[in-house]
Amino acid sequence: MQTLGLFYYSAQAIFTIVLMSAGGIILAKCKILDRDSLQILSKIIFYLLLPCMLFASFAQSISIDRLKELWILPVTGVIYILGGIALGATAVKLLGIRTEYRNIVKASSGFANAMYLPIPLVAAICSIFPEFAGKPEIKTLGMIFVSMFLIAFNPMMWTLGYNIIGEKPHSSIRFTDLVTPPVWGIIAGIVAASLPEMQLASGKIFSIRAALCETTGFLHPLFTTCVSLGNAVVPCAMIVLGGSFAFSPIKKHFDRKSISAVICVKLLILPILAIFYIKLLMGCGILPHGKIEDTLLALVILIEAAVPPATSLIVISSLQQKNVEEMGSLLLWLYLMSLITLTLFIVVGMKIFQ
Repeated sequence: MQTLGLFYYSAQAIFTIVLMSAGGIILAKCKILDRDSLQILSKIIFYLLLPCMLFASFAQSISIDRLKELWILPVTGVIYILGGIALGATAVKLLGIRTEYRNIVKASSGFANAMYLPIPLVAAICSIFPEFAGKPEIKTLGMIFVSMFLIAFNPMMWTLGYNIIGEKPHSSIRFTDLVTPPVWGIIAGIVAASLPEMQLASGKIFSIRAALCETTGFLHPLFTTCVSLGNAVVPCAMIVLGGSFAFSPIKKHFDRKSISAVICVKLLILPILAIFYIKLLMGCGILPHGKIEDTLLALVILIEAAVPPATSLIVISSLQQKNVEEMGSLLLWLYLMSLITLTLFIVVGMKIFQ
């Protein structure tokens, strides 16, 4: 595909996300949504919709062989977090960031919006780009790629990330902070997909996967229910994202050096390094290359490096009662800038990895 065509389809995908987020902004500005209702909607996504989506996706499409192929995704998640924090710490020293903003810069450089932005963005890419359009299984694979990347993300967010922002002792981290409902959804889906077939006393072959995913299976209503609920993840997540920005302190003064440091590290340097990292993995044979699903896998890894910081960071700041407005202001500026940088890196990724 020509470069102009890539720009067109990339901009369409990003604009789709912007329009969905605008719904949340409008609802918040019209006072239909407030902070409490956004928190309730976030909990519905986290505790019900997302686990259902992950369970259905993994139960239908995952296999032991596929899991063996995708081990690099959670490993890459850890590398991105540690690498981002290290780059953020370097920027803090080089730019002489003020003491009260140093932990914000480090955490924002290391912890990306690895779930709520990549999920709808990958869904939009799979629907809009001609290479992926018309292949419904590609979208499901994209959700699995994002989900596998997230396996190590949440535990590190609530241990290392919590410590960086508020110096909370590890002893106060609960088991439920690490093994969350989305993780249980992944586990249940993997178990359902991996259980071997059993021969019943009647001589018939029974498979949990077939009972769930085949239209004649007696558990198929459970599967279709999970699929239906999971389809609501993308629009609901974008409403939460847009609503959160509607309440962000856009007029709050924030140190320009800090904003510039995170923009350079998180939106520019880390994605550029990720491109070389992906090419290295391909050269070593760790990442497959040649098929359309391989292109999507590489693109997901690049997107996870290029997305702006996690909105969960403002939740952690609120819990710690430290720099809440500063964190909100930083996130707002980073998300505005990412509209440009994300589009550029999607174009670059499609150009390089096809």
